[in-house]
Order: sequence, then structure tokens, then C-alpha cells
Amino acid sequence: MRSRPSSTLLADIRALPFADNYFDFVYDTCLYQIPDSDIDQAMQELHRVVKYGICLQAVTNQKQLFDSVQSSHSAQECSERFLRNGFQLAINEPQVLNKVWKWEKKITAGETWYPTRESMRYCFYTKQENIRLPLMTELILRTASHLLS
Repeated sequence: MRSRPSSTLLADIRALPFADNYFDFVYDTCLYQIPDSDIDQAMQELHRVVKYGICLQAVTNQKQLFDSVQSSHSAQECSERFLRNGFQLAINEPQVLNKVWKWEKKITAGETWYPTRESMRYCFYTKQENIRLPLMTELILRTASHLLS
């Protein structure tokens, strides 16, 4: 595994200080930390800075993290917003979803963060219409591996 930079940058998700397509893949945990009225603007900004896709990780079992939640949406509502802001569901192929679910169960020793295999579809989005299936699978699995490392 490549080493990751150790620095952290604090920035407004509605106006990120990065060039277009700066990141291959974005792992987002903050969309629910901003007011509902700002989420579309933030999603548009994420769309601008990402080259391939995004992993929305808004799942937590840590009660203290709920204190800063300013908006909450069902998976379907959130998905509709991502779609409206230029993203597409990244996992449309059953074989990719099966592989991601199997991998999720393996790395979590069966205690997954997700209630069902299908619910994982609503965590991964892409802005590339013709992204190659092996590349998207690799990006999703690489991102998922960092979730628990």
C-alpha cells in the first residue's frame, strides 16, 4: 500500500481549494454535517474535484458523532440528490455488488456496517459514464479497504 500524506486540510466542502478532477476518488463523511440547504452545492463541488467517483460514508455507530448532524436522508433520498447533481450509481453490475459485499463481510468478520448487500449500492457513485468495470471495482475495493484499516 502506498503511504498517504500525513497533513490534513480544513476546507469548506462548498468551495474546495482543488483543481477540477484533482482526486481520482473521494471518500466523504461530512455531507450530513452541513445544513440541508447546502448539500446540493457541496455535491456539485465534489463532482467538480473528483475524476472517477465518490464513496459516501455516512454510517456510524458512535453516538457522539450524531451531535453534529444537521441533515438526514434515507439512502433513496440521498441517491436522488447525487443523481440530480451529476453522479451515477457506481455499482450496477450484480457481480461487482457481490464482490464488494463478500469483501465487506470478510474484512468485518461478518459484522458489517451495512444492513444488506443492496444498501452498499448507495454508498458508491461515479461521474464517468463509460468507466471500465475492472477500474471501478478496483477503486471501490481500494476505498473499502481504507475504511477499516
